[in-house]
Amino acid sequence: MAGENLKESLPDEADAEAQQAVQVLDKEIDRLDAVVKRFLDFTRPVELKLEATDLSELLREVVRGSATARCRKPEWKIEELLGNGVPEVWADRDLFEAGGN
Repeated sequence: MAGENLKESLPDEADAEAQQAVQVLDKEIDRLDAVVKRFLDFTRPVELKLEATDLSELLREVVRGSATARCRKPEWKIEELLGNGVPEVWADRDLFEAGGN
């Protein structure tokens, strides 16, 4: 919002450097807003929705999702080495999915 007000207050004949500076400020305001929202999310109590979860399946999803997306270098290789009989655990799948983003 502050960035929008600043853009609107610029005269039409403002030079490109001033317009670019306002764009940078606008992006930084958006970034800081996102940081503050994340911080507030950490301070709020989370309501857990625990359910019986196949740990092997959950770990595969996490690895295939966020880990694979972040490890895009060709020399990196991700291997799944999960043993048989991995126990079922109580977990909130939504929190695992949100944590990967």
